[in-house]
Amino acid sequence: MRIIGFVIALVCLFAPAALGQPNSPPPDPYDESVPESPAGELAQDGQSAVDAILADPSVAQQDLEKYGDLKETVRSVAKAASSERSAWLSRQVTSRGRLVKALQKQLAMELSAMSAAAKAEKAANTVETIEDFAQWFDRKMEYTATKARQARADAARASRASRTQEGPGATNSRRSSRSRSRAATEPEGPQAPAFAAPPEKTPDDLEFESDVTQWLQAAATDNGQLCLAENQKILSEYGLIYRKAEEEEAEKSKVLVASLILLRNERVLSIQAALEKRRTRAAQNPGAVDAGTGTRGRRSARRPSRY
Repeated sequence: MRIIGFVIALVCLFAPAALGQPNSPPPDPYDESVPESPAGELAQDGQSAVDAILADPSVAQQDLEKYGDLKETVRSVAKAASSERSAWLSRQVTSRGRLVKALQKQLAMELSAMSAAAKAEKAANTVETIEDFAQWFDRKMEYTATKARQARADAARASRASRTQEGPGATNSRRSSRSRSRAATEPEGPQAPAFAAPPEKTPDDLEFESDVTQWLQAAATDNGQLCLAENQKILSEYGLIYRKAEEEEAEKSKVLVASLILLRNERVLSIQAALEKRRTRAAQNPGAVDAGTGTRGRRSARRPSRY
């Protein structure tokens, strides 16, 4: 019996190796480490490309001088970017939709320029990467705009309900009496369930919910943190496009993407500097500018029209 037990133990020990499998220990149930995902590795690769470009901007600037057509493209993109910049700097509480549209329009222009350069160099994988990101970003922005509209509508309904409850007591009393009399005469219909099940999440909910939450929770009058977070993701995607162009030896595409990375980074720094200047001015003279509207003091009553 001892010999049989010893043979069984040997078989169990060497069976994985005989099957071509490593004899690895069983997984530790208390190990909470998260394995690196392919998406995480791609994001790191894109960010490393961006970091290298920003570390020495003169390289991309010198490369751009070789191509007059690319210089003109970058100049046109820079000129159009003023709309996006002003949208980030807006202090209007209802400007989320305007910001979404401005960012979407500017990004479409930049990606279109990249795609045209990659197609001219027959860099098929680079074109595919650009188009995939463009479609994904459009979906995200449309979803963001929809959720922002829903949030404003919910806030408006809550405000109306609050004003109704705080109205004159007589009005509320009359409404209550009418409601009671109507309830007494109307037959009871089917009752709604006390606890309705939450709606099922769509694929867009699962993919974009965390990003949109960041958009909705950001201070409406100061887009600084949101600007940094959103543009970091955009630049990382631009870095992946740069890597694809590098793999396919698409030189002009590389130069254009690097130039647009520098341009967007410069824009973000300019926006952050303007916001910091605004905060400093408000801290030094808090009564001078209203944080929500940008107006000085209390808003005066509108003058009656002459006509």
